[in-house]
Amino acid sequence: MKTENQTVNPQFYFQPFTTIPEMKWLIFWTFLILYLLSLIGNVSVAFIIYTVSSLHTPMYFFLANLAFLEIAYSCTIAPLTLANLASVRRISISLSGCGTQLFLFILLGGSDCILLAIMAYDRYVAICRPLSYPLIMTWRMCMSLMVGTWAMCGFLSFQLCLLILTLTFCDNNMAIRNFFCDFPALMKVACGDTHAQQLGLFIT
Repeated sequence: MKTENQTVNPQFYFQPFTTIPEMKWLIFWTFLILYLLSLIGNVSVAFIIYTVSSLHTPMYFFLANLAFLEIAYSCTIAPLTLANLASVRRISISLSGCGTQLFLFILLGGSDCILLAIMAYDRYVAICRPLSYPLIMTWRMCMSLMVGTWAMCGFLSFQLCLLILTLTFCDNNMAIRNFFCDFPALMKVACGDTHAQQLGLFIT
């Protein structure tokens, strides 16, 4: 049951790193250069692996997937951050927009971490069991590992996004002390009990 002062369509805005215009532009250009370098580097890696047939091996397959995850991961956060830094007026984001950003952030970040573990296992098998490597790391196994990674992280992300949508807010415009929609930052501006959300975040 909703209380009288609970809003049904909250809007959030990110507090700037600084209010000094010169510093904001310095941070903007630094972020933009790093963002573009990240995109160029990861697109180059993925393109080279895709075009060079001798690199079509499990190790480079995982590396290309890692490059794709890094591209998507940075595109989830950086564009809105750059827009906020460059804009004179503060840019707001809805609760559903926050949920979408956080879903992608957790999905891609979690997949990134698990993929690094898979790549470590791939190198372990290649070094410690070289004769069995072609039998263990088949293309079917590689695809199964990637699909399993996406499925598991997607499930966890979906659960956390459901918890976000159950948060209650008592104001239409709230500042998030971060440069993206992070779960702890959202819980700080929520009104009401957040124990269920904290437990869900801890378990995840």
